[in-house]
Amino acid sequence: MTNPFAIALGAAEEQETAEPQVTFDPKFAKGDTHENVTDEIFTVRFNPPSGRVFRRLTNPEGEFYSQVGFATAIGKYINVFVYFAEAEVRPGNTLVADVHIRKKTTATGQEFLYAELRPSQRQPSFTLTVLGKKKFAAVNDAAWTFPAPGDVPGGIVLFPIAP
Repeated sequence: MTNPFAIALGAAEEQETAEPQVTFDPKFAKGDTHENVTDEIFTVRFNPPSGRVFRRLTNPEGEFYSQVGFATAIGKYINVFVYFAEAEVRPGNTLVADVHIRKKTTATGQEFLYAELRPSQRQPSFTLTVLGKKKFAAVNDAAWTFPAPGDVPGGIVLFPIAP
């Protein structure tokens, strides 16, 4: 891959090219920019983690989504934004979604990695997870990895689902 924020390891399924819209609450987006980390759209399984509070937000287009934050260090987070009905975003439920891996750059230059999940009817090829620094470094060669920029340790990992 040519993008410095994405490392492709192993063979990947054929994917579509994407240019999704930015989907953030405008009060948090003043002067911020958002860009795709990869042009690939992956179809994934995602299991909302237990023991978390899912923050419900609305984007500028009026769409509702749940914010799931993964702490990879004290005060350092990687977010997953889930565009599913609120009742579906709960621990123990497996969501099938098309995922866009994105990067936000704030007006002050801080960079954040995030994933945006939208419902899909396609068969998932990957399982999405967020890992901290040590586990992220130990990921096997068959996975797609997206390291968090800056001083946020860890990243987003897409593990292939065995056929």
